[in-house]
Amino acid sequence: MYEQKPQIYVIGDLHLGHANSIPRYKRPFLLSDPREMDRILIRNWNWTIKKEDTTILLGDLAYRGSNSIESYLERLNGKVVFVEGNHDPYLLYMPHCLLMQYKGIPYLFIHDPEEINRPFEGWVIHGHVHNRDIIQYPFINPKEKMVNVSAEMIGYRPISLDEIHHWVTETEDPILFRDLSYAEERTEHISGQDVA
Repeated sequence: MYEQKPQIYVIGDLHLGHANSIPRYKRPFLLSDPREMDRILIRNWNWTIKKEDTTILLGDLAYRGSNSIESYLERLNGKVVFVEGNHDPYLLYMPHCLLMQYKGIPYLFIHDPEEINRPFEGWVIHGHVHNRDIIQYPFINPKEKMVNVSAEMIGYRPISLDEIHHWVTETEDPILFRDLSYAEERTEHISGQDVA
């Protein structure tokens, strides 16, 4: 019987309901129908995240839309750890940042990478900058030990912390955008191992 262990995923900057995010960040959606963007981003989330998984949402879930934050959260699979972004209404359960040791490496999760107090010896996983400066903020920046998980950088669907950990331990060169074929290969490989 196939059973997958609960996973931890990360994504930032969905900007649900935000029509101007389509041209501003060169998103591949129709400007005339931002609801299509919402449907696809929520679908991608729910196809990736199982009910037992946890997703660290690095801020800016929605912006200028007609739906409430709560209505969007209710439509997303799994447990959501919602880190405060600059476009989010402050909620009591919302941390400003999160520190986690994962497989021996410290990871700091924060919305805006400019708010980091250096020196920090671990890796910073952030959003906020979208795809506006991929030279300074690529998907993986080994020199600065930073990972940009804005939706545009990771294929508009959450990325597992296992996949991030793989990239930060295996690469010495910057990676501009996430290679989605790697994520699919890993899923197939893990699924094949767990079949009894």
